[in-house]
Amino acid sequence: MARERGLADASYGVTRIEAGAGKWILTDDFGFGRVYQEIWPWVGHPDEIRYRFGKEETVLRRGQGNAVSVERYTNGVPVR
Repeated sequence: MARERGLADASYGVTRIEAGAGKWILTDDFGFGRVYQEIWPWVGHPDEIRYRFGKEETVLRRGQGNAVSVERYTNGVPVR
């Protein structure tokens, strides 16, 4: 996909590009084990969605049926 989007020098497989305090992971196959090694700290659990905005974080977790729990954190500390 990277080649299709104008990154002609993108290699196949997995490429890591450092960018400021972050990084881009380019791949033509998300099934590569190396992709998971690069992104695992940011991958949530399959039953949750996480939103991060600066120091704030909101976590939505699927419960039984249509139940959803909401947790909020500031600097990693739960907000009540």
